[in-house]
Amino acid sequence: RITNARFTLDGVEHKLVPNMGEHQLHGGPDNFAVRHWNAQPTDHSIRFTIHSGDGDQGFPGALDAAATYSLDGNRLALEFEARTTRPTVINLTNHAYWNLSGGIRNAFDREMQIGAQSYLPLDDLLLPSGEIRSVEGLPQDFRRLKRVGQFFDNCWVLDGERGKLRHGLTLRDPVSGRRMEVWTT
Repeated sequence: RITNARFTLDGVEHKLVPNMGEHQLHGGPDNFAVRHWNAQPTDHSIRFTIHSGDGDQGFPGALDAAATYSLDGNRLALEFEARTTRPTVINLTNHAYWNLSGGIRNAFDREMQIGAQSYLPLDDLLLPSGEIRSVEGLPQDFRRLKRVGQFFDNCWVLDGERGKLRHGLTLRDPVSGRRMEVWTT
């Protein structure tokens, strides 16, 4: 989500292609979610790759991105990679939804823990306000395992050093005991 479909990087303003009124959501109207990715399967993984030319949707730099899904026992890994020809902004993600109860109970009954002391508040249009706020005393405080209880559409600022693999999130179904851990760099 990029407010006013523009950002400044290294003193240069970049105007993006808006697709949510005057704002940009998920990389623009011709974003990676609606494009054909190349797929290369192996025995225990599949690697998807895509190329984005310099200036695509307004972003500077040609970009080559990859998403590799691999399965090893009960471990599912998703690794994102991106290489650019110029400094740019990128935030690769996925929108996987996991129901640890097998569909029997709703997601609000899960317990969650997020390794984050801060989060990014959103305005009425669900755009980041530019503030980084402490989770202390707020419903967004998941530093300890607790019931989810409601819908959240926030971005948490994970604790720890960028680029180092660290535990980001635990999701647990208290009835079945199933749990999922998310580790990230």
